[in-house]
Amino acid sequence: MQPTTKYTMVFSTCLAMLMLTDAAKAQDNKPTGKALDHALDESIYQSLRSLIDQGADLYNQGDWNGCYRLWEGALMMLKPLVGDRPLRSWVRTTHSENAVYMDARKTLQSQLGDRPGLKEVIDTALATAQQTPQIYRRAFILRVVLDQVRAEIRPAKTEAAKGPKPSSPPQAKKTLWDRLGGEPGVTKIVDDFVNLAAPDPKVDFCRGGKF
Repeated sequence: MQPTTKYTMVFSTCLAMLMLTDAAKAQDNKPTGKALDHALDESIYQSLRSLIDQGADLYNQGDWNGCYRLWEGALMMLKPLVGDRPLRSWVRTTHSENAVYMDARKTLQSQLGDRPGLKEVIDTALATAQQTPQIYRRAFILRVVLDQVRAEIRPAKTEAAKGPKPSSPPQAKKTLWDRLGGEPGVTKIVDDFVNLAAPDPKVDFCRGGKF
């Protein structure tokens, strides 16, 4: 195992803070209601993927403590962003065949039950990891929680946005001229009016011969 210097620990924590701060800035677009929740979840979901990959690279290079500190910083930053939502279920992941991973998951599940709040999951994982003497196990404990949180906030898949198909093309609004029947219709209306009004002595179409 490669030793983790104080510089590496600080760098790892700062990296986690920067990446999740970028996720929080998704709120700057100022959507509202569910749109805001969806935008924030999408940003956190993508940022966690990068943080998990960064930590896995450190772990595979033998820097177990660097991996642990990176994920510790990520979870500390993540806690205020997840809200008060519960963990709906403990999902199975691609690491379900890893004995250390599954042992860490069983430990957390036995402490928390089936439907704890996400903040409670994060707090318990951080505390449990700190009390675990083996550093590599600390990293696995936090990885379990990162996977669970990421699965929980995963945005629902949606098809490409498509506008609703109209049952029929919208009809152009008719003008008054068109509604009266165009030239033939208007001519008939005028003729009918003249025929009705002409016999009335009070109606003077010729204006006394003045045009």
